[in-house]
Amino acid sequence: MEAWYGQWIDTMKNLLVPQLQKAVEKGERKQVMGPVEQLHEHLEEYFKALEGAAEKDVLQVLSPAWRSAAEKPFLWIGDFHPALLITLAADSEGLSERVKKIHNVMTPMLQDLFNRLRNVQLGLGTALALDRSDALQEHLTELSCIFLDANRLRRNVVSHILSASDVSQAAHFLQGIAQLYISFRDPHLAESLKRCNF
Repeated sequence: MEAWYGQWIDTMKNLLVPQLQKAVEKGERKQVMGPVEQLHEHLEEYFKALEGAAEKDVLQVLSPAWRSAAEKPFLWIGDFHPALLITLAADSEGLSERVKKIHNVMTPMLQDLFNRLRNVQLGLGTALALDRSDALQEHLTELSCIFLDANRLRRNVVSHILSASDVSQAAHFLQGIAQLYISFRDPHLAESLKRCNF
């Protein structure tokens, strides 16, 4: 997945984001729509790839080798927290009320995921401490289900925000998401964070 992720980032950084920026600068709605859809499809490909990787080995997506050291502290169940995605949309003019509704719907789902994850962590820890290898597979299966549900929640948050947005708001939102992924791959950011004793 590491090589795939690198290519995914490069495509977004060098092709899709510049296409979207160019379309936004021209300011014609029809010209912006195509790049918005392409960037959303690109993001969907990533979420699907994560799900495929999790079905093979959930532990690799929970502590992904393909994510930078600077990025890993910001990950929540394998990727960015859905609330962060909502924050990226909340500053768009005219979207705040709709985003608030999405957040309100998402909150109990987040609590459920938190509770399930806590139970799996307790169960796995207890199984390991008591040398009960027979219980490990059951907990790993639930951990995989938790990851898949968290990933679906991220996908749904993005889709709902895009559905609530006009094309300009959608472009702004997707550019924010893209910049988030791209920025963490920047070696200068990693160096800056190290200098801050991060």
